[in-house]
Amino acid sequence: MPDCDNPKCHEHMTTELASKVSRKRFDDLRDCVKGKLPKVWVWFGFILIGLPLLVTGAKVWSQHESDNLRFASKDEVVSYRVNQTKLKAIVDHVSQDIVEIKTSQQETQKDVKEILRYMRNDRSR
Repeated sequence: MPDCDNPKCHEHMTTELASKVSRKRFDDLRDCVKGKLPKVWVWFGFILIGLPLLVTGAKVWSQHESDNLRFASKDEVVSYRVNQTKLKAIVDHVSQDIVEIKTSQQETQKDVKEILRYMRNDRSR
């Protein structure tokens, strides 16, 4: 911006520089803050207050995430239990049906092989 010949640029630059805090006043403020609050106090505050709050928050969050039925009513829990037992019974019956279908398919394959063997022997005569 200092290389710009436009007077508005120079005016804007001078007003911005005039509104800034001087380096000496900034250093005075920094020294004051440094003297009022040592870093050791900040660390003690973090250890004594911040760390327990962080641990407590983590425990509460993990309990909240792990307990999905905390706010469910008793009727809802009972209905979910009934639905789950019905579903389990249905799955058990379906798995038994699948086992029966597999065994019947194996028997059918054996019968087909036997029929084919009989037909081959019949043709060869």
